[in-house]
Amino acid sequence: MQALAVETHYPLSAYQKSDDGELLKGADDKPLIKDNAKGYRIKPLNSLQFMEVMMDGHEVKNGINKMNSVGVKLLLTYGLEDASQISKIPALDLVQVAQAIYNKSALAESERKN
Repeated sequence: MQALAVETHYPLSAYQKSDDGELLKGADDKPLIKDNAKGYRIKPLNSLQFMEVMMDGHEVKNGINKMNSVGVKLLLTYGLEDASQISKIPALDLVQVAQAIYNKSALAESERKN
């Protein structure tokens, strides 16, 4: 039931990188987070919210699944513990945070079935 728990997500911009762009890892082999990194508290969507995201924000174009801007906004609105943060998230991190919420919600749906 780990997917149902609220967690802190760090977008790629929060991790330390080498000059080559590779993520730096600590002694425990986990990526190192910058000292001033901003993490976002995310939670899974409930079943009704997840269905709304899939109905209103999901598209299939040329056989490729895509989330449109409505889907990203719904994911952020429902999936951030504090939705007032949306306007403060840098543009490059918005999609990464939304993707983390989507993945967490999809896993939570799977756990709810079992």
